[in-house]
Amino acid sequence: MSITISVRLSSGSYHARAMGLGVTASSAEGAQAAARAVCRKLGLEPRLLENTDDDKDVTRFVHPGEEKSS
Repeated sequence: MSITISVRLSSGSYHARAMGLGVTASSAEGAQAAARAVCRKLGLEPRLLENTDDDKDVTRFVHPGEEKSS
C-alpha cells in the first residue's frame, strides 16, 4: 500500500503528515527532511520516497509502503 505524505511550510518549519494515518513530523531543514521523519516514525525506509507533486502551498511525496529490512 503506497503512502502519501504532504508537507507544508508554516512558521519557518516544514510540517509533514502521512495522509490517512495521522502520523506527523516537522523539520526546519526542508520538505524532504520532514517527509523522511514521517517515514522513520512509520518504520519505513526514507530512501524510497519520491517527490510526486509540488504546488504553491504543498509538496507531496509517495512511499511504496515497504517496511525496512532488518
